[in-house]
Amino acid sequence: MDQSSQFLSETDSSHILNQKQQLHHTMMAPPQIDIVETLFREAARINSSAVIEAARGNAADASLIFRHALEVISHINVEGQDTPAMEATRRSRNFSGLQLQLSSDDDGFCVYNMLLTFEQAARPTSAMDLSVYSSAIIFNLGLIFHQHAVDIGSIKFYQAADRMYEKCLNILQAFPAFCDPDMDTLLLAALNNRTHIGFKMGTFDSEDHSLTKMREISCMLLFSPDATMPRHVEASMVNEILINSMLSGPGCAACA
Repeated sequence: MDQSSQFLSETDSSHILNQKQQLHHTMMAPPQIDIVETLFREAARINSSAVIEAARGNAADASLIFRHALEVISHINVEGQDTPAMEATRRSRNFSGLQLQLSSDDDGFCVYNMLLTFEQAARPTSAMDLSVYSSAIIFNLGLIFHQHAVDIGSIKFYQAADRMYEKCLNILQAFPAFCDPDMDTLLLAALNNRTHIGFKMGTFDSEDHSLTKMREISCMLLFSPDATMPRHVEASMVNEILINSMLSGPGCAACA
């Protein structure tokens, strides 16, 4: 199996199988064990391991490990809704970002290229909270595919990345906009990167209002006095996305 095939393979490596055995033991743990906290710590740890592998250039391994992190976090069930009292919790998610290097194709479009990690000490407290963490892992997997697509010019990997970003958007768009800084920036990143893929593949549909949404979120984060920019997000990157939203396509002049 070549390296490209390994990216999209569902076959688990030996260390992934060992981690799955550990997950089974966790699920069978005695009732006094906090299953939500235990599973979340494991998902956070595995996600961080995948980011490290990606930073080392082991993208195929990273993609498998991200999938395992998604499997672990999918076993978490959190009841309850967000309330104003949870605002402090949301602000303490403490996401961190690690920049993934993408080859430059000189198309004038800035791809959001930050892989996201979160602390094992965090704990999802609501459905929205859990959705943000899950979406971060899905985004990471999409970005791995996106990087490989840009590197080798592969339609297959652009399509794989697009599917991940679409899943991320489907999760996040189920919640109200402009109520959670982490969610807003993830939404912005997925919209931005999916738009880039649409431009590259010639499938971008101007009727889906992605550019308008990108402008709205970017302007809110940059200019609203009530907005809170997550610490892992650089204002310069959001500004680049705002510029992206004014383009009719990579390398094209801004729309009138």
